[in-house]
Amino acid sequence: MRDIRFGITICYDNLFPELALVHSLNNVDLILAPHAARCGAWPQELTPEFRAAKIKERRDHWEMTQRTRAYDHNVYVLLNNAVGPSTEGLTDVVANHAGTVMAVDPDGEVFLRTSVTDFVDEIVTVELDKSKRKVNHAPTRNRRLDTVVRLLEERLL
Repeated sequence: MRDIRFGITICYDNLFPELALVHSLNNVDLILAPHAARCGAWPQELTPEFRAAKIKERRDHWEMTQRTRAYDHNVYVLLNNAVGPSTEGLTDVVANHAGTVMAVDPDGEVFLRTSVTDFVDEIVTVELDKSKRKVNHAPTRNRRLDTVVRLLEERLL
């Protein structure tokens, strides 16, 4: 069994598809995507319905974005989010986090979604199946890596 190559894309940077491309060009198997994604102001009373709705909102947004990243780049994506408010002792700052965890396989299929409907810490263990990574993944769609590298080098120089 070979080692797993992984890349890390933190928080807001996950919104930029170019970073997943950079990981792909470096032949990663897995993108780790830790977040502290804020979800707006919260009312004084956090009803069960409000909590469930915020978790679903965050999960649905991630699913849309990360399924594409995983499929386009033939990688696993594992993501998690901080949970609860993080502004103790601060004024005029809103930083509430809905929690949630998610895992997407290289086919773009979500194989782990948070199951909680409350703002709680979660710890999960997942097993990655190396056979999900494909040799010559979607060859008609893949970029020609030599062209991508050349274009990136031209832009950076």
